[in-house]
Amino acid sequence: MKNKPLFTPLLLSTLVSTLSSLPAHAQSGGKSRLLEEVVVTAQKRTENAQDVPIAIQAFSGESLDARGVDDPTDLQRVTPGLTVTQAVGFTLIYLRGIGTDAFLLGDPSVAYYIDNIYFPFSQGLAQEFGDVERVEVLKGPQGTLFGRNAVGGAVNVHTAKPTFDDFYGKAEIAAGNFDSKKSKLSLNVPLTDWAALGVSGFYNERDFYQGESIDNPPRSLDPILTRALRVKLRVQPSDSLDLTFTGLKYKSNGAGTLFQSNAAPSLLAELAGVEAQTGYDSRVDSEVDQSIDNEVYYADINWYGTLFDVRLMGSDQLIDTSAVYDYDGSPQPLVHFAGPRLFADVQSAELQLLSNDAAPAWMKWIVGGYFFQSESGYDGGLLQSVTAVDNLKNGLDGLLTSLPDIVGTPLGDTIGGLTGLLDGLPSGSIYAFGQIGTESIAYFSQATVDFTDWMSLTLGARYQEEERYIIEAYNAVANEDGSSTPIFPVDPDSNLKSNTTYSFSPKVSLEFRPDLAGEPLIYVSYQEAVKSATYNPLKVLQEVDFVKPEETKAYEIGIKGSAFDGLINYSAAVFKYEIDNQHVQFVSLLNGGVVTFENAEEAEVEGADFDITAQLLPSVIDDLVVTLGGAYLNAEFTKFTDGSGFDETTGVFSAGNDFSGNDISRSPKVTFTGTLSKTWFYDNGEFEIAGDYYYNSGFFYTAQNVKSAEQESYDLVGARISYLYTPWQLRGTLFGNNILDEKYTIGVLQADFGTNISLGSPATYGVKLKWEF
Repeated sequence: MKNKPLFTPLLLSTLVSTLSSLPAHAQSGGKSRLLEEVVVTAQKRTENAQDVPIAIQAFSGESLDARGVDDPTDLQRVTPGLTVTQAVGFTLIYLRGIGTDAFLLGDPSVAYYIDNIYFPFSQGLAQEFGDVERVEVLKGPQGTLFGRNAVGGAVNVHTAKPTFDDFYGKAEIAAGNFDSKKSKLSLNVPLTDWAALGVSGFYNERDFYQGESIDNPPRSLDPILTRALRVKLRVQPSDSLDLTFTGLKYKSNGAGTLFQSNAAPSLLAELAGVEAQTGYDSRVDSEVDQSIDNEVYYADINWYGTLFDVRLMGSDQLIDTSAVYDYDGSPQPLVHFAGPRLFADVQSAELQLLSNDAAPAWMKWIVGGYFFQSESGYDGGLLQSVTAVDNLKNGLDGLLTSLPDIVGTPLGDTIGGLTGLLDGLPSGSIYAFGQIGTESIAYFSQATVDFTDWMSLTLGARYQEEERYIIEAYNAVANEDGSSTPIFPVDPDSNLKSNTTYSFSPKVSLEFRPDLAGEPLIYVSYQEAVKSATYNPLKVLQEVDFVKPEETKAYEIGIKGSAFDGLINYSAAVFKYEIDNQHVQFVSLLNGGVVTFENAEEAEVEGADFDITAQLLPSVIDDLVVTLGGAYLNAEFTKFTDGSGFDETTGVFSAGNDFSGNDISRSPKVTFTGTLSKTWFYDNGEFEIAGDYYYNSGFFYTAQNVKSAEQESYDLVGARISYLYTPWQLRGTLFGNNILDEKYTIGVLQADFGTNISLGSPATYGVKLKWEF
């Protein structure tokens, strides 16, 4: 399935040349949407991003629109060092080489927040941002202030708070190839001079670009449908009290990355008749689908006191997911998984005490506490159906039934009578019942002291106690009447285990502001972060897995500043991470049936990254802006002596492999991003043209580093042309993504039958209208 690109570099060049020759009646005083001073809350207080001694990239909603970024999977195109991939419906985020592929009942290593509320589950994280105020990407461990599982960093999505003064809103519609249709609406509704309502939502639909049909019976895959609604109520009864209450509902349906095709069949798969499928028109035999229903309520209460400020946040989250996955990735009826209800029921609360203007001007501080509890797992079990076993059983039943007609009686009747014995044999379907619970409480503090106007010291620490406990973990065989019979362990209660991780994570940072041009900020920091020990209760005919706490030590030197009278803003950092007991996931029918969790004893990341925003030749060309960013990573397992893998010749499971020296999965050595934008300002509007480029040097999807699970280097090119008619505040945009039609993967799962792949979207293009009123 191919789509001809809508834009080409030649077309872009022609447009720039044409627009440059237009009559010189443009207004001065306009500003490119890529030029912005973003205010962030990376240290739990409002600060300019360039003044924060943390490697951070922050984007306003308008800047994201100018760059064509709609969801977390797009963020990697503008954030070097960030890798966002997907696996069977789960979103896996790696940042600067730190992440985890333990997605099934495992915790992400890069924490994801919406409005400062922690979202702990990786299913559904690829949802579109909707109407956002800004997005912050905090690089490196954030163990002190963000705490739980922020060993690799954090992504914080901020949506706008309602305001009390005016009614206003935004409406957006878009259409493109693959019958794509998107709509988005946000409203700010003042109720009184102290209460306001914010409402935003979106509704998106498009045809699926990979997998044209499936068997049993043949039919086209359903379109991918996503919709969401967020309602915010803000009340400010006095100058000292500000309360915001939010409700979020998100639903999605469609195969997405649950649809994978077997691109490199193993010997076992080839013997079963599986052939390689590497294109967009691949087929499977199961009715692959995923449904996500996410419901979240959260509150943010701020009290501005005389001596200090108080902030209290809390959330109640429930996510339900149902999915069917074809494990062999082929039209052959071999193995599939079905999970009727994967759920996560989560509650959290955070209390912060923050210094305000009453504190000495040379000190800023914060102390707080955090509570988190959750239960998650499969309600009703995860069904592993080995169709080949059922087919063999049915074939034997048919053969025995027909024997009396073939060999006659009485021998035929005797053998035919054996059919009753088959009814007592177990089917090829086994349920893995697994649920896990978490209770976590933490206390944290951080203070920054300005010794002089050019040197500061930041000290911080977090203490955390986290208990992980198994609610249920056992296997049962599926009976023909729909019931199930427990088979392992004999006493299911024997698996009801628990473990508590006690951790202390310090931070120290020195910041220098030398009296130099551009007022640079130079910082040197050391920080620790811990990801708690956990269990994997989803095992088949094996003991549950236990993985030890993952511990990270981070060293970093960074610089931020501006040059040439503010025409260039830049930031850069070099860093080193030492990781103990990194959590790794492995999938094999012959080793636990569903997933296996493992610890890689030691890993190390060394790297550097930078980002630059510059106005080019302002004395010659107005409003020509370029953003550049790059990252280099040397991320490897320095000691991993007992890893699971597959024999590269036969594809048979193997244990006890030494993966020491292998690259950490999903960690490309080089990533590079760039955007070039030119804006022309006129009496009644502004014309903008932009192109962007993303380069990824390639990476492995597994710790084994095999060729079949490797994404080779690839490039993505996008382009946008827009016009804003200012009297109506109406912007029209023509856009194209992956306009050179690069073929690449966004998800790979190596398993017993071979390597299953999910392909990234081919060239997409369309038109978008956005109206602000």
